[in-house]
Amino acid sequence: MASIAIFAIAMMILVIRTGRIAAASGAHWGNNMVALQFVGIDDDLGPMALFHLPPLTDLAWTPAAIGVMVVATIPVSILQLALLLHPRSPVSVVRPEAPLLANSPSTV
Repeated sequence: MASIAIFAIAMMILVIRTGRIAAASGAHWGNNMVALQFVGIDDDLGPMALFHLPPLTDLAWTPAAIGVMVVATIPVSILQLALLLHPRSPVSVVRPEAPLLANSPSTV
């Protein structure tokens, strides 16, 4: 649950900074696609992943494994926010502020 809360806070920051929920929706989609490629739980999509984990209902999960999953979520969420919110990022969803015509200096 902690990893879900961390990701939810990151997406909340993204919505507040961009003013659009579409940015968070796209980030969530991208996060799921990357997760399916790297970490698979034994289900129908498991063979696509590089690393395989036991099902979440399995007793093989130890507190240490759960802690690693939660701690790994923090840098991934920070990196995702940095890529989406930094103005010089190629995938930035924040538009640079353009000066208004009334406030721009005169060229006369």
